[in-house]
Amino acid sequence: MIIGIAGTAKNTGKTTALGVLLREAHRRDLHVALTGIGYDGEERDTVTMLPKPRLHLETGTLVTTSSACLRVSSAGLEQVEQTPFRTALGQVVILRVTSPGLVVVAGPNKTDELRVTLSRMQALGARFVFVDGSLNRIAPMVVADRLVFATGAARTTDVGTLVAETLAIERLFIFSRAVNPTPPAPGIQLIGEDVQVHLASCAVQGEKEMEQALRVLPDQLWRIVLPGMVTLQGLKTLVSRLSHMSHMSQDTAIEVIFDDPFKLLLAGDPASTSAVLESMLPQAAVITYRYAPRLVAIAVNPSYPAFDGTVYHPALLDPSVMLQRFREQLSTPVADVFAPGGEDEFCRSVFDSPSSP
Repeated sequence: MIIGIAGTAKNTGKTTALGVLLREAHRRDLHVALTGIGYDGEERDTVTMLPKPRLHLETGTLVTTSSACLRVSSAGLEQVEQTPFRTALGQVVILRVTSPGLVVVAGPNKTDELRVTLSRMQALGARFVFVDGSLNRIAPMVVADRLVFATGAARTTDVGTLVAETLAIERLFIFSRAVNPTPPAPGIQLIGEDVQVHLASCAVQGEKEMEQALRVLPDQLWRIVLPGMVTLQGLKTLVSRLSHMSHMSQDTAIEVIFDDPFKLLLAGDPASTSAVLESMLPQAAVITYRYAPRLVAIAVNPSYPAFDGTVYHPALLDPSVMLQRFREQLSTPVADVFAPGGEDEFCRSVFDSPSSP
C-alpha cells in the first residue's frame, strides 16, 4: 500500500501528520518505508525561520534519501541499496534505520524513478510506503494508492476560502478509474460501429491543441482520451465542443478519460478547474481517470506563522470552529491531529479505509 501525503502550502502540518502516521504504524508493528518527492525534514523553515517538526524514524524503517542528507540525520542508518537515480543532493539510496532518530528525506522527484524506488522498497518488505510531497510537486503522487492532504491556516486565514479550495480539490478525486484506461495509438479508432477518439499525446493540451484535435471529431463517438496535461483553457474548449455535440443527436454518454486528478490540479486554481469539470456533466459526459488514487483523509492545522512586520511568530485560529466548517462541507474524513482524539480519527481514516470506494 502506497500512501501519499501532500501539503497545500508550507507550514500546513504535513510533516506533523506524517509523523503521526509513522508513530501509529510503529504501534501497529507494521513494516513501513518512507520517501519524499524532493527535499524535506529540515530543522527550520527557510522563510519564517521557525522550528519545523522533524521526521523521527524507528528501528527497522526503510527510508530513501540522498547522500548529502546522511550527515545531518541523527538516526542510525545502514545502506541497503543504491539506486541509479540522483537529486541535487546526490545519489539516491535506500537505507534501513538501525537506531531511532531524525532523518532528512530527499527522494526522487520524477514519476518513473519514484515508481521504481517504491517497487524496490516493497520488495524489501515494506507493507506501507509513505510518500512525502506538496501541491507544487504533486504530479508524481499518481503512484499512490491512497492520498492525504494537509491544509490549514498557513495557506490562508480566511476559513471560508480555505474550505472552498479544499472542497474543490476533493471534487477532483470523486471520479473513478476507467475500465479500459490504456489508450492505443493517437487518432480516431473505429471499433465495430462505435468510434473512440484518442487525442495526440502532447505534453500540454492547451486551447490551440484542443481546438485542433477536436476539429476532426465525428458527430457520434463514445470515448475521448486526453493524455498528458490539460490547461484550464483547454478544458473550456472541450466543454464547448461537447456542448455543440449534445445538440447534434448525441444520445450516448461520452466518456472523457484524463490521466489522473493531479494533472488537473496543475491546470489552474482548483475551484476553476472543478467548476469546468462539473459543467461537462450535463453535456452527456462521463469523466474517468487512467490512474485514480483514493483521497482518504484531510488533515487541518489551525496554527500558522504570523508576520508582525519584522519577524514571524506562531499564531492560531479557533480550532473547533475551523474543524466544524470543514466537516460541514466535505465528505472526506477531516481531522485536526492536535485536537483531543484527532490522532486516532486521522489514523483510522488512513490505515483502516476500505481498499476501494
